Amino acid sequence: QMKNKKDAYIPDYKEALDEVKKAVKKKEAKRIAKVKAKEYLKQIQQGLAQNQTFLEAVRSLNLKTHQTPLFHRGQYLPIVGLEKDFQETAFQLTGKNRLSDIVGTSKGYSILYLDTYVSADKEKFQEEKANFQEKLLIEKKMQAFNDYFAKLKAESNLKSNFQEQR
Repeated sequence: QMKNKKDAYIPDYKEALDEVKKAVKKKEAKRIAKVKAKEYLKQIQQGLAQNQTFLEAVRSLNLKTHQTPLFHRGQYLPIVGLEKDFQETAFQLTGKNRLSDIVGTSKGYSILYLDTYVSADKEKFQEEKANFQEKLLIEKKMQAFNDYFAKLKAESNLKSNFQEQR
């Protein structure tokens, strides 16, 4: 329900000034954060080259670390949220390439380090595979049916006489 309607207008200088300042500060802060993140990444890489652990290298820079729980693609992460780039970068890390480049998120920039990797349980996968295939097949059939039904409905040009009967 609409309570009131406000026509489009061009705000005066004083009204727009605060919003513009906020936008410029946010953009500049993001740029500075990216530069600092790149500097920190170089220093962490140097520390790792000198046989420091990741935690030692990060703590020497007085940075905070957060460890994600084990997660799968598309899962909500407590601090990060649903960040596709973050998760895709995390899944590209390997035992040989444990440190990522900087990753932009809605909350800032992150540097990812692969601490542990737990592969899928193959026995459990084999057990659930048939059930998963059946569910997926049902979903595909329903989608095909809905698409077919929508196509028939669009091609039939049905008109309702309900309003005319009143």
